[in-house]
Amino acid sequence: MRYTMLAAAMFFMTVSFAGEKKLKIVCTSYPVGLIAGQLEESVLEKAEIITVAPNDTGCLHNFELKPEDIEKLNSADIIVYADENYDKAFEKYLQETKIEKYRLVKPLRFCLPHDPHFFSSFYGMQGIVEDWIDFMITKLPDEKDKLLEGKKIFKEYKMEYKSKELEGKKVILLHHSLFNYASDMGFVILGTILDSNGNEQSPEVIAQLIQKAREEKVDAVLADMMLYKGIPMPNPPNPIATNIAKELNVPVISLNSLIHPPFYIMPLMFMPNSHLYTLQRTFGYNLMTIKHALSPEKIIE
Repeated sequence: MRYTMLAAAMFFMTVSFAGEKKLKIVCTSYPVGLIAGQLEESVLEKAEIITVAPNDTGCLHNFELKPEDIEKLNSADIIVYADENYDKAFEKYLQETKIEKYRLVKPLRFCLPHDPHFFSSFYGMQGIVEDWIDFMITKLPDEKDKLLEGKKIFKEYKMEYKSKELEGKKVILLHHSLFNYASDMGFVILGTILDSNGNEQSPEVIAQLIQKAREEKVDAVLADMMLYKGIPMPNPPNPIATNIAKELNVPVISLNSLIHPPFYIMPLMFMPNSHLYTLQRTFGYNLMTIKHALSPEKIIE
């Protein structure tokens, strides 16, 4: 029985075939590996996709390369990274290595230039995945038809990621990781609770943010999901975001920003090509969660 690999969606598992050399793709982090795994299932049998930073690392603010990480990178046929902003910890290595590199994020094309959390924008993600598949066709030309089939699956997945009833809603973000997503949704972003390094901003800045939120009549606080045993779960919500939401008497909404593997794809692990739907299901889940929180009287289809 052949199991569907969830490659890059959970543990980046691969299947071994005796005597067959696979294309070894080493990714800097979970979200980068998730994108690299957006390939048709049979193609993944020709590639080994692994990540350097552990799945529960989250953002790479404090990540430092260890000797064993360097060994992983040195073993690659291709190193895949997001961009220089997101992958600061890898900057020196990437500059010096002679191994082929692939940069996922094209400047000013897929995401806002000041925000490295490219993976929180579905509209940006579509272009990133399509470019990656086109690149893989050059590396695995014999698999072109299958790669194009996976590209078609990805493009044809039908789901709305915006809602007219939510456009213009005013929100505070816990962290910049939700900036692109909130922008995609048409939200008015009043500010962030944490700074770009993931640290809580000064009491003075938080006080100003709360005052602005009151004056502007903020609708909600958006937060990243909290981790439970390495997996993001919606409850309990982030305590810092919760305290500010209580002070403003608005809901705190826990979303998955794709920094960590989503909890709700586990039952799908053995469905054919389930990994191709991880991104779509995540953004769909986030939209449903927001609608329930801000429009509880409405039925979500």
